[in-house]
Amino acid sequence: MLAVPGFFGDVARDATVAVGLLLLVWGSRVTVPSLLARPLAVVASASLFIYLTHWQVYPHLEYTWPLGGLLASVVVGVSGWALAQRFGFCAVLVRKVAAVASSRVPHRPASERSPGRLPSQAGDRTPVGG
Repeated sequence: MLAVPGFFGDVARDATVAVGLLLLVWGSRVTVPSLLARPLAVVASASLFIYLTHWQVYPHLEYTWPLGGLLASVVVGVSGWALAQRFGFCAVLVRKVAAVASSRVPHRPASERSPGRLPSQAGDRTPVGG
């Protein structure tokens, strides 16, 4: 909280972030009308995708139509999240990253590893006898 004042150079934005932080710390529950619960849950679920895609959408509308830029960023992020959920892009990506990672580091049974050393240490990556 001490770092927020003056961080953004805009008093309204600083206050909004400070209030949001206080709500996160002290707020145990937020009651919303049932009509808004589902759309808010979707936006919350897609928040990572919104964050990852907004920089491609918002800057194009920031000065001409800021609210439109915000709404378009949310729509693009939710759409990306929905596609990932529908077609399993995340699961495919995780499997591919795991396959690449496991192909680069030779597997050695725990019984052959040096005690007290992490697998990421250089000496532990060479095959036994090599």
